[in-house]
Amino acid sequence: MTHLRKLLLATVAAAVLVGFVATFASAAGKPPSTPNKPVITFTDPASEGALLTTGSVGFTYNRSTQQTKTLTCTTSGPNGYSSSGCTTPTDVPDTGDSIASSLPYVGLAQGTYTFTVTLTLTDKGTATATVHFRIPLFTELTPTAHTFTYNSEFLPATSTGNATAPMQPAGGIVIPPNPLPPGPNSASGCNASDFGASMAGKIALIQRGTCTFATKVQNAYAAGAVGVVIFNEGQPGRTDAIGISVGGIAPIPVAFTSFAVGQSLYNEFQAGTPPTLHLDYS
Repeated sequence: MTHLRKLLLATVAAAVLVGFVATFASAAGKPPSTPNKPVITFTDPASEGALLTTGSVGFTYNRSTQQTKTLTCTTSGPNGYSSSGCTTPTDVPDTGDSIASSLPYVGLAQGTYTFTVTLTLTDKGTATATVHFRIPLFTELTPTAHTFTYNSEFLPATSTGNATAPMQPAGGIVIPPNPLPPGPNSASGCNASDFGASMAGKIALIQRGTCTFATKVQNAYAAGAVGVVIFNEGQPGRTDAIGISVGGIAPIPVAFTSFAVGQSLYNEFQAGTPPTLHLDYS
């Protein structure tokens, strides 16, 4: 066999071998891709150590719409408190992002809690994130000693500070409330005139309605109030404690309460026994 013929046969054999290897590799499939690394972002509390103002920890995470997911949530806190579980995530259209919240927390004692969420996707991508949140203290000292229950009786606004002082209602409170519709909403606290000079050093009681919560809080603060309690208006669908923004971080502690709590405090004041309240948002 001539040298040229040997060289030609070797070249052909090499080409056949390369083709076989390529075909085999193709049949075996491509090497697995690197798993996605989802990102978890907390929305409430939005910052480490902040107050939990909505009754459940909120967070978002990114994933493609084709990927299923497993969520694990755990919470621990003072006096051995522990719980686990997440609500069913809600897909955000088009982006593939999802939003989830932990199970609602009812009756948590004052203190700092640790919440941890772990997300696992079908491609084995995982992410774990932890946030610490605070539950404040809201109590009535006199005439009826009572510690208000977090999430069912009150929710804190994003605010800061401590206050212990007599409570005084702002003007414009309507009890029983006007039917909606056709009656107008309460406009309690919407005008500076709702707060007299005697409001200085007091905790203002204000009813929901008409203007923004930020306006009510700003008017109370300008009048010298050291704290604010805003109670729901009282019509059907407007009775529970609510967690709504007051337009930033209020410089005095602000609590949202149910209509029942507000009505009880208002009735005590009207009976000549003004409640003394304590708000500890430190």
